[in-house]
Amino acid sequence: MKQVKVKWLLFIVIALFVAGCSNNQASSGNKSTSAAQKDGGTLNIAFQSEPTTLDPQITGNSSVKDAARNIYERLVIFDSKGNVEPDLAEKNRYKR
Repeated sequence: MKQVKVKWLLFIVIALFVAGCSNNQASSGNKSTSAAQKDGGTLNIAFQSEPTTLDPQITGNSSVKDAARNIYERLVIFDSKGNVEPDLAEKNRYKR
């Protein structure tokens, strides 16, 4: 009796695994993902802590700097050696 229960449990686990891994795109009738994409909307992200401010110059908090980095993009950035590299700029005019 115990072996029958174990076999049924194993069958159910395998069936759930196969159902979870199956591609349901053909049966749903959705269009291709590139045609269904739209601009705009809301992006929700998770942070370890809520930023106290969005002004990175008045705090040293890393959560503020992480949020501000995504809001305030710069024209140029510095690489690990201190050289100027383009960020929003297309090229660096002052590259040596």
